[in-house]
Amino acid sequence: MRTLTLFLWSLLCVGRTRGDPGKWYLVTFPQALFSQNPKGYVRMTAVGAGTGVGGAVSVSLTTLPSAPAPLTLSLSLQPGQVETFEVDQPAQVLPAGTLISNMTVEIVASDLITVEVVNSISSNGDIFSPIPVDKLGTEYFAAAWARQHVITASFVTVSAAYHGTVISLTFPPGQREQSASSSSEDRFVLQGVTYFPNDVMTFTLDRLQTMQLQSSRDLTGSRITSSHPVAVLSGLNRTSLSGAGCLSHLLEQMPPTTNWATTFVLIHLPEQTAGDTYRFVAKDPMTTLTLAGGAQTLRIQEAGGFVEYDLPHEELVLAVADKPVLAVQYTRDQPAVVSGAKDHGDPAMLVLTPWEQAGDVYHILTPSGGVAMYVVITVRAQETGSVKLNGEALQSPARNVTWSPVIGSADLVVGHVRLAPEDVPCTLGESGGPRMNAHVYYAQICECWAMSLTHGEPLSQNLGQQTSCPLTPHTPGDGVDNDCDQATDEEPCYVNTQPQDTDGDQYKNEDCARQDTPKCLGPSGVAYPCEELWRSSEFTVEPEARRHADTMTLAARARSKTTCAMTCASTAGCWGTNFDPQGREGHLCELLFGWGRGLVAAPGWGFQSLKSSHSVFSNP
Repeated sequence: MRTLTLFLWSLLCVGRTRGDPGKWYLVTFPQALFSQNPKGYVRMTAVGAGTGVGGAVSVSLTTLPSAPAPLTLSLSLQPGQVETFEVDQPAQVLPAGTLISNMTVEIVASDLITVEVVNSISSNGDIFSPIPVDKLGTEYFAAAWARQHVITASFVTVSAAYHGTVISLTFPPGQREQSASSSSEDRFVLQGVTYFPNDVMTFTLDRLQTMQLQSSRDLTGSRITSSHPVAVLSGLNRTSLSGAGCLSHLLEQMPPTTNWATTFVLIHLPEQTAGDTYRFVAKDPMTTLTLAGGAQTLRIQEAGGFVEYDLPHEELVLAVADKPVLAVQYTRDQPAVVSGAKDHGDPAMLVLTPWEQAGDVYHILTPSGGVAMYVVITVRAQETGSVKLNGEALQSPARNVTWSPVIGSADLVVGHVRLAPEDVPCTLGESGGPRMNAHVYYAQICECWAMSLTHGEPLSQNLGQQTSCPLTPHTPGDGVDNDCDQATDEEPCYVNTQPQDTDGDQYKNEDCARQDTPKCLGPSGVAYPCEELWRSSEFTVEPEARRHADTMTLAARARSKTTCAMTCASTAGCWGTNFDPQGREGHLCELLFGWGRGLVAAPGWGFQSLKSSHSVFSNP
């Protein structure tokens, strides 16, 4: 059975307290692969003085009465108290698949608390710090990972705090370009509606309901918008990042885009040698990322697009974006063998706190449980002597922290502390002390959990240099310098080639020249005016979808799906078909022309969606 453990600790200092303090939280446990030795934890810190006897803080944990495992629990927390709460209910965890569930735990406190959540099955787990409901947002982008095994799944969960919350989920840019195929892996069914990667999923959640989406595809870059604030989790239910043999669950709560920023210090899981991978997700097109003071530049072309950066284990690097981005660290499973023992570590996922969100006080709750526990601290070099742990300076002989410089920064340094079980719970920093970032790791052989201690506050969305480039897709020949290279409409953008980076700025077809006549690129590299002669496509039948395209059509006679598709391929302007084996309205094959204006219900009709399309153009 799965165990939910609740740790409660009362503190009276606030300052710029980090750990996302609040009075109201939503907690969900996404499905994790395998079921041996399940355990989950919800740990809380009281950071405000309650009105009860002795300054106690009242806390309640509840679910909907209709939840698979209804929960009603009330607690009274005294200052300094640590409480453990266990729920032996497998139904507290979401099942596998894409679905809507009533299994959302609501936590309400009479004063400020901080919460940590662990979702773990055997060695397959991860940890995160949930965001209070009053700090949730209405726009998110997901961070996940590509699955390495056929039985695993990338996932996104969305939990609602308010009735009638309307939510839209748009799949990542690269996947929207792939139309549906006949494989069940390329479609998602929610509440009887079938969606494909180029669709927008739209659904409504009531209070304390959660939607879980699972996919064989990497869901990184999926955009979630909502009519009311929601909580969004994402990750992958089991994976290996380096193929070293250790596998684990990846899980984090996504911050709303209002909390994104531009400046990050890329850090490591301490005392391991495999290095780490970072992903940067953009919410604005034409986003540029500069690493190590200009040693490397990465560009993200589309909203929801992302780039990866592999951080060598011996380096600490400053990353600066020209527009707000989401930065996510992925720790690797460890292939190295050091002194006869395998390096500690396992796949884990952490949303990196931007430097703009640095605070002065952090509360660390989770006992190490016998594994190595680290706190990684980023601070200005001149302030290292003022950093304290439980009131004791880290520069004391007992701690003797080593601070390392950050490549690309003039004054930021990084150090780490290994905490013993008796050190936890603890307080890092003090009110009015140095600004710093802090991230927590728990590691042993084939095990790692990673957690940022805050997801920050809403920031000005004028961060970076957003005025230097437009934030909307370009139009060929628009007379605008879309990529900020002091050239206008410089990309030729040939219609018979894949998008190309012809001006060397890592963007593709981002500033196209006007084309009164389509231009093709010939085999010799010489451009010439051309025209599309015909288009061939592959089609699939999704009878359960019961949909057709609201577009111009032409009736044709065909006795099979293949003949219908071939008729379309040989007919100028046809881009898709509806094929009705029952001969509805006196014909079997309907050819589609012009621009489709969305998909609408059509009972009894099978929609032939494009799996792929290929155009043939005139020769020079």
